[in-house]
Amino acid sequence: MTIRNGKDMDAKTIARMMRIWYLSKMKIGDSKSRFYCGITNDPQTRMSTHEREDHDGREIEKVVVYECDSVNIAIEVETKMSQQGFDIGNPRHEGNGAVEDSKYVYLYRKP
Repeated sequence: MTIRNGKDMDAKTIARMMRIWYLSKMKIGDSKSRFYCGITNDPQTRMSTHEREDHDGREIEKVVVYECDSVNIAIEVETKMSQQGFDIGNPRHEGNGAVEDSKYVYLYRKP
């Protein structure tokens, strides 16, 4: 997993970059709800948890991660992605489970 540098970028720019990534990874017939956006303080552990708990052990093959300047920017990116129709989980609210050092925002195609 490669973590892209989103430091010194605003939330709008990171969300735009994530949308470009989505357009390059989507398959014909995919909707935005087929992709999940979240924030975390440990991307590798979080992906493993998603695979184990949310996807019956199926591997997440397509993921993009940006390191943001702060948890607030990560939450703002997640909010923008939600407004565009991407899945951000249930309950559907921004910053779900965020802690002070949750400065990584990620988007993956559900397996």
